[in-house]
Amino acid sequence: MSRFTRFLPAMHIALAVSVLAAMPATAQTGGAPAPASGQYKIGVVNLKTVYTEYQRQKDEYTVLDKERATLQTKIDALAAEVKKLQDKHTEQKEKLPKEDLESLEEQILSKANASRLEFKQSQDEIDRKERRLMDSLMEDIRAAIQAVGAKENYHIILESGESSKSGVLYSATPLDITTKIVDQVNANYKKK
Repeated sequence: MSRFTRFLPAMHIALAVSVLAAMPATAQTGGAPAPASGQYKIGVVNLKTVYTEYQRQKDEYTVLDKERATLQTKIDALAAEVKKLQDKHTEQKEKLPKEDLESLEEQILSKANASRLEFKQSQDEIDRKERRLMDSLMEDIRAAIQAVGAKENYHIILESGESSKSGVLYSATPLDITTKIVDQVNANYKKK
């Protein structure tokens, strides 16, 4: 599963830009007022960069990776038990009485099923935690974008980046506020 999710679909951005362009400066309510010249302050943010540079993301994934490793150790131990029983079955297949052989086969089947169940439950648990974490991180990032946008009177902030499907094919460096967003989201994290 990817550590990065889409922030705004391209259609929403295109619609926002077209609505903003069609609005007269006097028709705005709330947010940063348009300058008398009718120019708008626009910023772009590379969300993938913000996400990967967000310290909380790094910290939380370190914890999640440790939990994943612990669960994997448990699953590996169950798989080793199954392998040991299978090896015993192979070695003693001809020597064991039929009842003991059937009992051993039942043990193998039971352990194998327990191993598969443990794997599925562990994977589901990790996936659930990762989805919740990603949602929470994106909430933090959205809040940081909102805070920087309001504080610095941006009229619109668009997503940028090579993997972005936002429709922003080029943006001048002065429009890129990614570093400001990274600083804001990390400052918010340090306060918690």
